[in-house]
Amino acid sequence: MMTRFIVGKVLKIKKRTFNSFLEDVQLLKGNDRVWFIFSDIVDCGGCSGDMQVFYADLLDQSGTRLDQFHGIGADAFL
Repeated sequence: MMTRFIVGKVLKIKKRTFNSFLEDVQLLKGNDRVWFIFSDIVDCGGCSGDMQVFYADLLDQSGTRLDQFHGIGADAFL
């Protein structure tokens, strides 16, 4: 079993940070299980509302959410 970690990037231009997130999601497609850990979420550069909900909804469009955990300062989605 290969374990792979991708640490999200925070770039000066929020839209580029968002595009980097989308690229990371594409890299992980095809894996049986992927955990996403959200902490210190960056605005996507023009989005409105709760950023975690926004990003989680994007992930739901790419796969099926199997589980989630909510903690102090971070949340995890499988």
